[in-house]
Amino acid sequence: MPGEGTLAIAPITGMAGLVVVHLILVRILGTRGVLAPFPVAFLVGGLLGGVLNTVALQTLQKGPADAVALSLLNGLAYLALGFVYFNLVNMNLTSLRIRLLRELLERQATGLGLDELMEEYGPEEILTLRLERLTRSGHLLRRGDRYYTGRGGIVLIAIFFDFLKWLVLPRKSSDSSVPSRFRA
Repeated sequence: MPGEGTLAIAPITGMAGLVVVHLILVRILGTRGVLAPFPVAFLVGGLLGGVLNTVALQTLQKGPADAVALSLLNGLAYLALGFVYFNLVNMNLTSLRIRLLRELLERQATGLGLDELMEEYGPEEILTLRLERLTRSGHLLRRGDRYYTGRGGIVLIAIFFDFLKWLVLPRKSSDSSVPSRFRA
């Protein structure tokens, strides 16, 4: 029977619904982007949390003032959880935008041309920066022109993030639908 516990988990249930619907929609829509289905998933999760909130309030038979206050509290909790999830999903794009804006601010007098931006943010430059960072931190070891894994923990982290990437990002082709380390 729904009660105070159900009322307390309503925003968390809504958040779980948001994540599940978002993942399903990302898979269905394919390569249209990870952020495109977020508004729909956010509404579905909010409806799920709202329904659970309403059922719990009817069971508890709270007065109108208490019902409004508890509903607002749960609504704000869901908004906060949704905002955190949105920022988690959007983190990679946001960090790149912030870096770009900081560089433009530093070179405000001269500006940056498209060719300079492409040179700075091209795939080779990004790979070089990542390799240098991983080597400095000890996660990669460089011997001559070859790289090897350093600290053992990075392998577990890489497997975890490969799994998350496989779970969240759309599949590009039927051949690469499952990372090799997750194939039977």
